[in-house]
Amino acid sequence: MTLLSILIALLLERIIDTVHGWREHTWFQRYYQWMFQHIGSNSFWSGPGGVIAVLAPIILGAVVVFSILDMILFGFLSFLGAVAVLLLCLGPRDLDADTDSLIQAVEENDEEAVHTRTEDLLGKGASADTKTIAEGVLSQSLERIFGVIFWFAILGPVGAVLFRAGNLLANIVIGSEEEREGFVKAVTRLNGILIWAPARLTALGFAVMGNFEDALHNWQARSDELEADWIDSSNEALVASGMGALRLVIPAEGDDSQTSEIAVDPVRAAMGLVWRTLLVWVFIITLLTLAGFAG
Repeated sequence: MTLLSILIALLLERIIDTVHGWREHTWFQRYYQWMFQHIGSNSFWSGPGGVIAVLAPIILGAVVVFSILDMILFGFLSFLGAVAVLLLCLGPRDLDADTDSLIQAVEENDEEAVHTRTEDLLGKGASADTKTIAEGVLSQSLERIFGVIFWFAILGPVGAVLFRAGNLLANIVIGSEEEREGFVKAVTRLNGILIWAPARLTALGFAVMGNFEDALHNWQARSDELEADWIDSSNEALVASGMGALRLVIPAEGDDSQTSEIAVDPVRAAMGLVWRTLLVWVFIITLLTLAGFAG
């Protein structure tokens, strides 16, 4: 059922144009603010206890719902629910559609549209240059696609909910100016745990589907630089592997040789690498399913 759920969810994402509108997670922001207002003053909030307090109701709710669905119609409703949950946890925006929209804006020389599409793809304040965008496509693939699929394959719908809820919480609090240092550190650590394995598996997939030697060289170089910081190293390793696989040189910090003019070919290549890697993941999940290691 895991493989079939993934295939159906990925297909529905491609054919339903309005699916990203269903993924407006403003409810989570309101939920978080409500939780903070009611229990944020307690001493246990500043640390793992606060993270557990925020996420536990959501995770336990998912466990209860799917436990009930498993008992109805021989699990058919549970299967439908799994597809729906996976579809809603992907994204929240379609990476391929955002990339295509940005490329179209560049080709039409529409500077305002380029700025808007860049922020749609990478977030507010993102720099619109080739290197940043190409790296951003690779990085966003982890948050929008691979992280969700990994945890769905490991823990089912509850895993997908856990990853998305943890990611949403991280996006809300990490880098904020709020004086909740202990809570932010706990959220950062949880996010690091959730992305550690899928980031490295995705980086390996990039290497396999691109230039293997250059990908491993870049990956190893970045891992050595960030050896003591296992949390931040996940995304850095992913991007380094992807850029190496594409044979796109990552300029050193302070390198003024990069230009603000966007070249669309490296961006297309980055998105193509993501798609090829996703096919590898689906193939491996298929093999594991046939071997009886996946549901």
